Amino acid sequence: MGVFGHRGETIERGIARPSPLAGPASAGLECRIVTSTRIRPTWQALLLLALGLVALYLGALSAGFLNDDHLFLEEARTRTLAEAWSEPQGLANFFRPLSRQVWFGLLTPVADGQALVFHLANFAVFLAALALLADLLLVWVPLSAALAGVLWFALLPLQRVNLTWISCSQDLLALVFVLATLALHRRGRDRLAWLTYLAAVLSKESALPLPALLFLWD
Repeated sequence: MGVFGHRGETIERGIARPSPLAGPASAGLECRIVTSTRIRPTWQALLLLALGLVALYLGALSAGFLNDDHLFLEEARTRTLAEAWSEPQGLANFFRPLSRQVWFGLLTPVADGQALVFHLANFAVFLAALALLADLLLVWVPLSAALAGVLWFALLPLQRVNLTWISCSQDLLALVFVLATLALHRRGRDRLAWLTYLAAVLSKESALPLPALLFLWD
């Protein structure tokens, strides 16, 4: 049994059809139920957020090289990538070749001694991590709550350290690859997920327990 709309139309399954009792004026009339869709942020809003973070962390992004940065820079300048990978000498306390030897080896020739290039690369990784975090939060919460969670994470005091100290590329790369692994696994792209997991582990060993989390997820 249908629900009657205007001018004697019977609405069934979201489409209004003329009722037999209606006159000829309603014969060509058809209305559809409009379902609400989730409003997604525009690129302008995302750009505004990125610019706001740049303004907030401008002091961090303008800092020079600090502490361990100089060790990795010297290794990148004096040794080939293969040598640095096989026998790390800059700081050999942990095996993190992707976020140390590879990262500094790729950026050092481009930077030409300028710390800003490293800061901008790290900041791009930071923004990618925020985007992947929003993608993860949208699994459980609506868009507004996900954006609030991303903003809260972006404003944590530790983020200023991550963006001031260039060697924190180790933490940023591990984070972005862990979040990428979660995103790929959720979409059933497990082969790529294993590759990003390997990249996370080669960035920082704290990513090692991730398969246990994926097992609990399933």
